[in-house]
Amino acid sequence: SSMTKLLKERYGATMGKDRNMINVVSATTEIAELINVGVAEPVYQVDKTTFSNTGSRLYHSTMFYDARKVSFVVEN
Repeated sequence: SSMTKLLKERYGATMGKDRNMINVVSATTEIAELINVGVAEPVYQVDKTTFSNTGSRLYHSTMFYDARKVSFVVEN
């Protein structure tokens, strides 16, 4: 991602793992307007935390997706 690139190039950060937590939540008025869904429609909330190779938290983001248009694949 562009944030990963920025952290690496500008700050010399060495990336480790990402942790993604995916929940289904009801869209608030603000989220509904931003992603063009109805208020209270189900949306995916994805909280992503990026860690350095030493385990320090480097970055956190929260993203919302229309649950009708997105699918996720999880591999272990």
